[in-house]
Amino acid sequence: MAIFFYRILNFKTCLVLFLFGSSFQVQAQIFVLKGRLVADQELIGGAAIILNSKHVSNSNYQGDFKTVAKQGDTLTVRSAFYLDYTTVLKDTLAQVISLTQKTNELAEVEISFNKRAVIDSILTLAFSKLNQTGSSKQGFLRQSVTENSTTIRLLNEGVINFVTPAVVELAVSRDSYKKIGINIQSACNLTSLSGRNLIFNSNPQLKLRRGLAPEYYYGKMKGDIVKESISNDGKVTVIMITCHQPKLKAKANYTYTIDNDSNDLLQIQSYEEEEDNGDFFYLSIQYQHNELVSILSSAKQIRSKKHYSTNDELFLVKQQIHSDFPINFKPNKCGLQLYNFDPLNCEVIREYKVVNRIPAQQYF
Repeated sequence: MAIFFYRILNFKTCLVLFLFGSSFQVQAQIFVLKGRLVADQELIGGAAIILNSKHVSNSNYQGDFKTVAKQGDTLTVRSAFYLDYTTVLKDTLAQVISLTQKTNELAEVEISFNKRAVIDSILTLAFSKLNQTGSSKQGFLRQSVTENSTTIRLLNEGVINFVTPAVVELAVSRDSYKKIGINIQSACNLTSLSGRNLIFNSNPQLKLRRGLAPEYYYGKMKGDIVKESISNDGKVTVIMITCHQPKLKAKANYTYTIDNDSNDLLQIQSYEEEEDNGDFFYLSIQYQHNELVSILSSAKQIRSKKHYSTNDELFLVKQQIHSDFPINFKPNKCGLQLYNFDPLNCEVIREYKVVNRIPAQQYF
């Protein structure tokens, strides 16, 4: 049984409507929703907080979360091992919400010997099966920003070619992500930010390195593990790791999903939070047949009392035969809206999305 505690701080915003020459004042209740998720006296980190079908927040390593909401919003709490709970936000909410654990799904694996050694061996094997060689691929990148959890702006979309070195070269230094060369083949800048700098943690080179060299990042956090578990439903093995990285002043939760029959890595999900300012970074990486196929990320921050979320969606479409692309993407200029392209590219990109079956924009 999981218990969801929350408290709501509310204030009023006045909306003035003019109808047939008359004015009416309507009160719209705005809530700063704060909550905590607990299961069997353990804190649940990384659970999704969804408002009106939009993923606006996650519970942190202490099970806490907060987001801006308004009266009448539909709130859903979603976690991998519990049934979804949905309710409509009102002025006064019950102070305890119980989540029901899923049955006949993943069961905790009982290990009578060193659990750490078992988990390490499973992950090491799964990582070793990933493509370790350099390659040239084409992908589709979409970048968006969410302001105060409600106003969503699709900033830009683009077709990119990227050339990656062997994985061993990506795991040698902190800045080795710069070894991934990116060619922006075409980009469509959809929204102007009027000079505001809201592209926080949006460099696709960093995301690609996380997806191509997961063993490097796993090795970096192994010494900081504070809790881990391994579960199995007969089809997949799920490994969950919580770690505290004092040097980085960060807490993190990682979930690895591995196919039982092949021991292939299927997905990595991570939730990382900075202790000083509460900024956090959510990442979902998908693999098929030991190849990276997609990366979804969301970096959330609070600046000047406003909540911002910068989101990247990267889909790897196809292998390229050659790799002699001009490298026109710069690591310190990571938002596609910073590059000037022909407006006709927008039509080209619309056709590209249809032909390559690029999924619709996701809000997370």
